[in-house]
Amino acid sequence: MAALNPKVGSYRILGRLGTGATSQVYRAVHLDGGGEVALKILAADLIQDRSWLRRFQREALLLRHFRHAGTVALLDWGEHDGRWYMALELVEGRPLQDWVGTRPSAGFLARVGAQLTTTLAAAHAFGLVHRDLKPSNIIVMKEGTVKLLDFGLARPFQGEHPDLPTTLHELTGSGVIIGTPRYMSPEQSVGGTMTTATDLFSLGLCLWELATGAHPFGSPFPKEVIAAIRETPTPDLALRRPDLPPGLVECMTRMLDKLPATRPTAAKAAVVLSAISREC
Repeated sequence: MAALNPKVGSYRILGRLGTGATSQVYRAVHLDGGGEVALKILAADLIQDRSWLRRFQREALLLRHFRHAGTVALLDWGEHDGRWYMALELVEGRPLQDWVGTRPSAGFLARVGAQLTTTLAAAHAFGLVHRDLKPSNIIVMKEGTVKLLDFGLARPFQGEHPDLPTTLHELTGSGVIIGTPRYMSPEQSVGGTMTTATDLFSLGLCLWELATGAHPFGSPFPKEVIAAIRETPTPDLALRRPDLPPGLVECMTRMLDKLPATRPTAAKAAVVLSAISREC
């Protein structure tokens, strides 16, 4: 891959922060004396693919219209020498996956869950479903603040939301499976209709894995994981973590209900988890 120009738009690249399937993220600084940012650049080999370019542009538009303390702020976006970029708030922290296997306390689980459900409740109220919750898309900052990243697969649900521009149309057709297999909901895994309940199932998987150190439907093979998510009963969390408060176990278990209608809303889960976090 050709070396990237150290200057992109109004930013000078300082170093690489990470690489994803569709983009690279760099630490950069504004050339006019501004602070450091996280510069997300669409992969060069995807620029000619109009669908991926539109996804990238749509993510920027979503972040421009939806702002919340639990997400990273979009500071700037555009195109420079054929490369599309987003300048995002630079978040210093660690991905949630770093805590998997550490069996964190009930207080940590409840605090992380409360912040994420609060962010999801705001996104859902705004008219968005994230569709790609997973530990690598969640950052825990040093002071304990939790940020939800990567709205690349997010979309308006139940039609266009009045506060979102009409350019944010759906880029995937009905019946198309999109997302990360290990963290899909049952309905997502078959290309079904995805509502806000989809995000709650994915979050439940993240919290269950965080609590126990293992995926509740674990398998090294994506097809087997997807089949288990749809068909296998959720293991009893109380047997794996008998030290957790019953209310926390119940909330996490309800998130993993196979039926979307019986999962809690993000707002209701946030109330429960916030109360538990204050008690722990």
